[in-house]
Amino acid sequence: MGDFAVACLATVDRRADEPGLVAAAELLGVPVVVFTADELARVVVPNPSARTAAAVGTPSVAEAAAVLASGGGELVVRKTVVGGITFAAAMIHR
Repeated sequence: MGDFAVACLATVDRRADEPGLVAAAELLGVPVVVFTADELARVVVPNPSARTAAAVGTPSVAEAAAVLASGGGELVVRKTVVGGITFAAAMIHR
C-alpha cells in the first residue's frame, strides 16, 4: 500500500481549542480542521452514537470528521477509543 502520514486532525467546531488536540496537532505538524455538528450529522457512518448525538448534536464526530477531512475517503480505522480519546482515520486517495 505504501507510506502513510497524518494530514490533519479533525473534530467538531466546539472542540477545536481543546488543549490535548491542539498539542497533538502541533506535535504532528498538522492543522486542526473543524466541522459544524450539522456538517458532521450529514455523513453516514458505521458507528453512530445516540449518546454523542445528545451531547454534541451529531451522531458521529470521529468517523464523520475523518471522512469529511479526507474529502470523502474510505474509513481505514473505525471509531476507536484509547485512554478516553476517540479517533478514526480515513484514507485520502491521490
